[in-house]
Amino acid sequence: MPVDYLLIEVATFFLDLDGVIFKHGTMEVNENALKFLNKIKKDGHQIVFTTARKKINNNVPSLALDFTIKVLKDLEIQYDSILGDMSSPRIVINDEGAFAVNHKTNSPLNYNFGQTKQKKLIPNPSKVYNSLLAMAWTSARHGGEDWEDADEYIQTILIARSLLRCKGIDHIDIVKSFRSNPNAKISHFGPGGLKLSQLKPGERTGAIYKLLESDENEYIAVDGITDGAAMRTLPLAAAFGDDFNKLVLATNRTSRITHASIEARLAAILVALRFRQIIFNTDGNHKNLIGSMLRAVELLGAKKHSIFFLNRCKLAANIIDSKLGTEKTLLALIANIGMKHFAWSTPIAAVFWSYAFDKDFTRWLPPRSNRIGDDKTITNAISGNEYITYNGELIIKGDDGTSIKLSRDLYSKKLILSDSAHFKRIHKINPENTKIFGNDRAMDVDTFFSIAYSLCAADVGIETIVDEAKEKANLIYDYDLMQISRNLLQTDMRC
Repeated sequence: MPVDYLLIEVATFFLDLDGVIFKHGTMEVNENALKFLNKIKKDGHQIVFTTARKKINNNVPSLALDFTIKVLKDLEIQYDSILGDMSSPRIVINDEGAFAVNHKTNSPLNYNFGQTKQKKLIPNPSKVYNSLLAMAWTSARHGGEDWEDADEYIQTILIARSLLRCKGIDHIDIVKSFRSNPNAKISHFGPGGLKLSQLKPGERTGAIYKLLESDENEYIAVDGITDGAAMRTLPLAAAFGDDFNKLVLATNRTSRITHASIEARLAAILVALRFRQIIFNTDGNHKNLIGSMLRAVELLGAKKHSIFFLNRCKLAANIIDSKLGTEKTLLALIANIGMKHFAWSTPIAAVFWSYAFDKDFTRWLPPRSNRIGDDKTITNAISGNEYITYNGELIIKGDDGTSIKLSRDLYSKKLILSDSAHFKRIHKINPENTKIFGNDRAMDVDTFFSIAYSLCAADVGIETIVDEAKEKANLIYDYDLMQISRNLLQTDMRC
């Protein structure tokens, strides 16, 4: 009878070779072993083989570790690592979440590991609602009285409306939505939430501008390495979050409308999967999220082209592992991941910062009181006056009471060079070109906080800003956001 264990998203399997994968003392594959290994690898799990076989002076020379590795390669068995010369018994000490199976030697592998149908993911509409409110609040907070930016919130609503109207993804309808007047109560917002004053032909080159210049009904971007697709994934996570594969494919497909690069699509998937953890209460931590991304990359068949992005995610996860606290985590993420417009920068930093957030929304995003940064403004802020945002930078109050300037000056040299090198690879620029690429734009403050705060609001609630958030949301649209949240979770979507 199969043994059925419930694992959340991804796991690492430590598998003995003799008596489990191979018949004991032979190179003969055990019954069901290949099928079992292929399935768990396809599901995104990691495989580590353990064995007493060793490279030198193996008891049976024909079973030496080098020969064993060659057989595994010939059989096209995928695995992550192999640990040889290991004595028995093998004792695993784990703080939580460990399963142990004493497999009967040479018996068939009949274990069904994976997320079983017994666990029903139960979404919470209040979490979606809080996310929408926080997104609107962030747009107002960052934009000030003139609402400088609200494209994150408006595009999120446009996608939500399209999903509900079409009962799923309708490519043509989303394109049409992005091209049309969003019917926001703030009259200066045009297609895609962009300010009408910025829609002058030839002056801007962003993703929505390119979409507007085309007359294709099924427009698909041919480029795009920025983070625009990552800032609007909340409706997708709500609508498809009960099915991992559907969510990944739906997010990839929707992102592709405006952003073609693998980094931009993976950034959107990363945010969507983080939303899934929170909204559907999968109890996932940042390590589970990394596992989910590995699984998503496998599903997309994009392993070769995802290395740079996944390495950035792993670096961000290492920062979270350090448990530095909210402020130091933010500074470390800015220094090593960035807060740039690149898809591999701001979305990753925002998602992983959500694991270290401390519930104080107002502290980390001060109101925009002055858009011009000068010595006087900085001096006033440092002396204890109003904390400000200006030119894509922030001055915030540090843990010790002093002011901290968040700016491009915090970027580490390694980050700047890494970004530039990857930019050159993407654009096929001679790597010997000494010019630094991708560090000439202001920090993407609004997108960072729109992503981070929408995640944090779903996770920890927005009691401290809820009234103000409702007021700000009502200034853009009259929609019943709670009803939209319920409908997204309850509608049977087709991908």
